[in-house]
Amino acid sequence: MFKELTNYYPQTVFLIQGDKNTFDSLVEDVSKEIPSPENFNLSRFTIEDAKKIVEFNLEREPNSWCIVYFDVFVSDAAQVLLKTLEEPRENIYIIFVTPRPYLIPQTIRSRVRLVTNNISNIEPKYLSSKQSLLEYIKKTFGSESEEEASVKRAQATILFDNLEHKNKKDSEKIRVIYEAKQMLFKANMPTKQVVEYLVTMLY
Repeated sequence: MFKELTNYYPQTVFLIQGDKNTFDSLVEDVSKEIPSPENFNLSRFTIEDAKKIVEFNLEREPNSWCIVYFDVFVSDAAQVLLKTLEEPRENIYIIFVTPRPYLIPQTIRSRVRLVTNNISNIEPKYLSSKQSLLEYIKKTFGSESEEEASVKRAQATILFDNLEHKNKKDSEKIRVIYEAKQMLFKANMPTKQVVEYLVTMLY
């Protein structure tokens, strides 16, 4: 993938759809060509992480690479990154890898080159039974303060995508999942309530 990305030059900022295996493979591939590329494996990309990217862009030598994996993008981090993504220094490569690029704010997506990739099809353990799913929901969505709302919605969307994959042959269940996605983003309902509603309809 190193050569594929360099073919886009002078574009040097990318958003890749992929899982942790994609991230690991990319780091390994880049390391063969570039000594010690910077890399971050994060569960949440926060304002502090955004500041590190800005610092990387300002201080590193030309032809430096920074590869960042994250599950959730905290929306407040977007504002910190905008100028860096609009005007990266020459030959500074910044690559974001995430399973759900469409959860990232449009202001970020409009400033990067999107590269899609296959997501791992390994089914999460929490989908093994209704009981394990309910336990996951209780643990993940049990509390929801204002500052956590966007993170919870992102986690719920990932859950809905996994349920959609699991039930892809059942058109009625797929319809219910799509309805729940609409509720999540348009009805302004608490995330936990929407997730519990979906589980009730599916099981």
